[in-house]
Amino acid sequence: MKQTPTGISDKPINDVGNEATHQHHNVTLEQGEDGSIRARITDQLNIDRMLKAGRITTTEHRAAEFLLEVFVDAGAFVKSLNPADTTGSSKYKKPPSMMTSGLMRLRDVAHCLEEGVGEDDAVSICMIIAKDLDVHENFIDNFRKGLQHLDEAHLR
Repeated sequence: MKQTPTGISDKPINDVGNEATHQHHNVTLEQGEDGSIRARITDQLNIDRMLKAGRITTTEHRAAEFLLEVFVDAGAFVKSLNPADTTGSSKYKKPPSMMTSGLMRLRDVAHCLEEGVGEDDAVSICMIIAKDLDVHENFIDNFRKGLQHLDEAHLR
């Protein structure tokens, strides 16, 4: 929700939620791409809390966010309720090509994880990210190894 500028700032402010959101989460202010000031929740996901606790590095956190983005692009999570944003059966919108499809990207990322840590651990990493699960201490080394491999293969 856009709000009018407050104080001496002439930049618009984007609010991420009500007072309860700000009381229950760590929220930081940052500048958006359009120059607006927006609040960002920094401890919403388990990967965020793991980063804050020092269980994963910023590089591994970035790889985990990338994996989450791949899931969204593949249609695993609904980010928008706008029916025009889906590829459904609309006669006006062409389905994505095989080379640009989010599913193909997910396939490639899954293969990359599998190369780095093996099939079982790759599946576990995907489930942890997709379901926002905590990582048990006996798995943290493989979790981090998979994210590091993903970072090296796709983000550098």
